Amino acid sequence: MMSRKLAVGQRTLVAGKGYASSREMPTRPSDLEDWDWLRYRNRADTTSFTGPSGQQEKVTGQGQIEVDSIDALYSLTLQDLGVTILPSYLAERGIAEDRLVRLLPDWSLRELGIYAVWPDKSRRENLTLLFVRFLVEQGLSVESEEEVSSE
Repeated sequence: MMSRKLAVGQRTLVAGKGYASSREMPTRPSDLEDWDWLRYRNRADTTSFTGPSGQQEKVTGQGQIEVDSIDALYSLTLQDLGVTILPSYLAERGIAEDRLVRLLPDWSLRELGIYAVWPDKSRRENLTLLFVRFLVEQGLSVESEEEVSSE
């Protein structure tokens, strides 16, 4: 496979506004152990947080529902079914609509890389390479002009 890192995605810990209001607001990740977690199937059950002073804390939480779609995760969170981690663009949408609440804003989550990935022997390899290079030229990539890498 060929790949190129295009961007870095931020993640945000959120809960539905109604669900969060029914609980005592957490001050540290360990406060979330008994909250109902909505899980994304492709993520580990344990979540690592970095605190304001650089301290690390892990939370497993009680996984109530597990889905394989970020859109489903977003929808379930809007329905006040628990706490979850969403891509920042979705979390910000729910916060702006006053339907989601950001939890532990002083704690951060690991960033995620956003990659273009395609088969090495693709018949459209030249078109794919041109598209990825176009994204880089438009400033839509976190990497410099160096060549794509093989995975």
